[in-house]
Amino acid sequence: MTQFGSAVPPSSVIPAKTETQANRPRINGCLRSRLRGNDGVCSYIAAKLIQLFFGVFHARGLWWRTVAMRRMTSERSRDLQDVALFAAQLPKTGTLIGMDLGTKTIGLSLTDRTRLIASPLETLKRTKQSLDIAHLLARVTEHGSVGFVLGFPVNLDGSKGPRAQATMAFARALGAASPLPLLLYDERWSTVSAERVLLEADTSRAKRADKIDMVAAVIILQAAVERLANLAKANAPDLDDQGR
Repeated sequence: MTQFGSAVPPSSVIPAKTETQANRPRINGCLRSRLRGNDGVCSYIAAKLIQLFFGVFHARGLWWRTVAMRRMTSERSRDLQDVALFAAQLPKTGTLIGMDLGTKTIGLSLTDRTRLIASPLETLKRTKQSLDIAHLLARVTEHGSVGFVLGFPVNLDGSKGPRAQATMAFARALGAASPLPLLLYDERWSTVSAERVLLEADTSRAKRADKIDMVAAVIILQAAVERLANLAKANAPDLDDQGR
């Protein structure tokens, strides 16, 4: 039979559509629907991808901020350990307060006005940090102090452990409360030296526990003022050169 003048081929001659070809219109329609934002699943995935992108971006920002803060802290630590920079900020006369920062007490020492000799001042029982700093500032007013020397407990290899980090935090808080210059001075052997001094003085164990931070503060401060004196001598003009 013919229809409109053309022959109809037998059904066996027409190739059957494959499963892929049959599903292609439905797949393409689904893709078009997703691209138009009409598919809830696609919108959810897009939102999650955006959230992941901004999460990674935020994490990178936090990481860079942490690196910058550590770098600033390291630079600040180096500045506070610079004896020459500390000396340049001091007036010609005036006492210095030395500190050995313990977990339960703070040993305090004091120089004379010419900053030649360090002497014991007191052992301060630690409470709140703000109260401890207020006590220090009262001693500044009482003794006319012009600067602080704080023992810096670095490890024997020069690295900085938790105690050094705690000391830096205290130094920052003290610096925020007072405009006086502050020096972080290496205290690696101060506690050992203080223990030896107390043993040689035949001090009992109980009294050694009460006084060891104060004696350590004296040792730290005395070492610092001797370093300041040597620095002043090195920077002083030669008298022979002046006579010429």
